[in-house]
Amino acid sequence: MALVVIDAASTYGIKPGDGKDYTEELQAACIKASKVVDQEHDPCQLVLPPGPINHSQTLVVRGSSAGAPWLHGSYGDGFDLQSTKLVWKGSQDVLQFYGESFNRGRIWDIAFDGQDKAGRNIHIGGNKFEDPAQLKASSGFRLQRLK
Repeated sequence: MALVVIDAASTYGIKPGDGKDYTEELQAACIKASKVVDQEHDPCQLVLPPGPINHSQTLVVRGSSAGAPWLHGSYGDGFDLQSTKLVWKGSQDVLQFYGESFNRGRIWDIAFDGQDKAGRNIHIGGNKFEDPAQLKASSGFRLQRLK
């Protein structure tokens, strides 16, 4: 098993601080990272660049029984230009980030700025199985240095 690293800036053209809405690019990067873990059974780290990255829809990262992707930002003092900051530009009271089946997933060095509009910043959900009797809570995930 080799760690697969996806650089969101170079692969998906995400340029923090330019005012653009990067919802589509962020979601595409999250889907790719999820597929690497689920289909290739390799750990995958999605690296987000430093600076404010705007998005207007809930970002969804899906894990599986194989695990979940790791989202890694850059840590400044949390809200300066050297830190990765996901900035909510969507509707009032909408969830900013959803980790589904986020077993063994990680999120670190990312600030979630809901702009006093997002209903919640982060929700980590349980596993999804065909059989509801198999529904379990996500486990073993890490959230480190979030703001």
